[in-house]
This record gives sequence, C-alpha cells and structure tokens, in this order.
Amino acid sequence: MTLTVQNQRPRRFAEHDETNMKHLFKSLNFDVIVLKNKETDRLSQDLQEIKSQIDENCDCLACVISSHGSEYPVMSSSNTSPQLRHHEVSTADVRIPTDTILQFFDDDHCPNLQGKPRMFFIQACRSTPNSCEENRVDKGFLINSVQEQVDMKDKVIDTQVVEFFDISCYEDYLVMFTCSSGKLGWSNKSGGWLMQCLHSVFNELLDTNYDDFLQILTRVCWKMARDLETHTDSKVNDRTKSAAVIYHMLTKEIHLRPKVKTEPKL
Repeated sequence: MTLTVQNQRPRRFAEHDETNMKHLFKSLNFDVIVLKNKETDRLSQDLQEIKSQIDENCDCLACVISSHGSEYPVMSSSNTSPQLRHHEVSTADVRIPTDTILQFFDDDHCPNLQGKPRMFFIQACRSTPNSCEENRVDKGFLINSVQEQVDMKDKVIDTQVVEFFDISCYEDYLVMFTCSSGKLGWSNKSGGWLMQCLHSVFNELLDTNYDDFLQILTRVCWKMARDLETHTDSKVNDRTKSAAVIYHMLTKEIHLRPKVKTEPKL
C-alpha cells in the first residue's frame, strides 16, 4: 500500500509530486491512496481508517509526504543544552508532528505490518523558524585537493552540540528526507527534488533486474547531488544543493518488482 499525503498552502509544481508518486507505485503494484489538503484532525482520522484496513496480506507500506515543514524545539522544563528538535509537516490548518504519522504504523499500533518494511519519503523543509537565512541552505564544499596523509597532531577544536534532531525510526522502518536537518527542501518546475529523483531513478530500472532497494536510494541521493542546483536571483539561495538523508532500521533486503504484464486472452 502507498499513502500519499499532500498538504497546506499552495506549493508551486506540487501537483507533479502526486503524479510522479502515483505512477511509480502503481507501476510497482501498490494500492495507492491519496490524502490531499487535509486538516490535522481529518488527516488523523483518515490515517486511523487506513491503518484499520491493513490486513495480514499487506506486504509493506510506503508513505509519501509532500508539504511545507520545519523543525521545532521539543518543549522541556530544562533550559540546558543540548536542545532536542523534532520535525513537523504542515496540514491544511496547522501542523502535525512527523513522528505522529510514523507511529500510526508501528508494531504496537499496526500489528499486521510487524516484520514488514514501512517506508516514508518526505518532501518538506527542515529549517528552524528562527534560523538565519544563510544557515538554511547547503552550498556544498569546493574541494581543491586531496589530502593523502592525515596529521594526527592537528589541533582538535573543542565544540559543543547545542541542538540535535530526533526522529522515531522503529524496527523495519525507513525514513528518507529531501534535505538534511536545519536545511530547506527545494522544488523546481518538475516538482520536489526528492520526488522527481525517486521517480526518475526507479523508472529507469523498472524493467531491469535491479539491486536492493537501499542501493537504489543511494542512486537517488547521487542524482540529487549531481544534477540539481538552485538558480535564483537571491545571492544566498543561488547555486544551492540539497543532500537527501536516510534513516533506517530495516532488517531485510527489499526488492520491489513491477506488475507482471499478461498477454490478453484471444
């Protein structure tokens, strides 16, 4: 089963995300359900209903989220560092924690998926509301030379982590974000970068004996890093990259295969 969630105020070219993901997962013989522009309470009700329909014949779950998003501090009674952040995606009225969506389908809440892969692909920003503009973008690194020998006597800089990101990643889960923690997620006229690269890479491999799913996702990350870059009038945002991030606790290889084409009966 594939669940596609599209939410919140208009996002240019977001319709391509829905089209690409429906085409991809239908080609892989998934049952596809689309939840579009739902308010938080209604989205939760729909997720609850979908969860109740999952039976023991379901082989796996893929959930695609295309929305606005941010990382927010987790409320704590202590003001000491480090400070924990979690991710939320926008709905038609407010926001919903990404963890909440993940928890709908964990072993405790959806036992029929126990031991089966659950994959979540999230096209949404991960920047923090109060961060400066320069810290929200990824300019990459210009490498001029290769250091052949490491000097172990190099001075170690004493740094302190004051914030870190946390995401629930349960057994047999895979969570893939379009960007790294604290950064913006990007789209162009072909849709969200993660969604278009997922569609492009898998579309090339549908009729081949391709590798394990994780190896394919590595190709998706490579394609994003190699082929996509922003071009804007903003000096800060121009020529910006985005590094897709994968968290997973998969316990077995995943091999997705397209629908078997049958010859029409004469």
